Amino acid sequence: MNKATKKLKIIAATVAALIIGVALGENAGWPFLEAPLEKRLSSWMNREVRFVSDDAVNLYSPNTINNQENNKPLNTHLFQVNFVGGLTLRTSKLTIAAPAWSTKPYFLDG
Repeated sequence: MNKATKKLKIIAATVAALIIGVALGENAGWPFLEAPLEKRLSSWMNREVRFVSDDAVNLYSPNTINNQENNKPLNTHLFQVNFVGGLTLRTSKLTIAAPAWSTKPYFLDG
């Protein structure tokens, strides 16, 4: 194997690893980007941006709705962002603080 073939294989392996990494990140929804995205948006908008409040959103499991003994809410924390095919953000709750001049505590709370 000569040097050119070896370099070509290394480049091909690197490109394949990058493609696989992006595919896995898109499939998982890039969950590790939640905190950096909150910080960046808060800095850019000059107000606090949060994707989930301190208390998690409560949902009921479909398997326990009919069983009253175990009918306890499930704490969910949904955050998913996708970049391929357009920017898409899914979150269980989005909170954006109101501007300083506003009398309301939130610009968006839902």
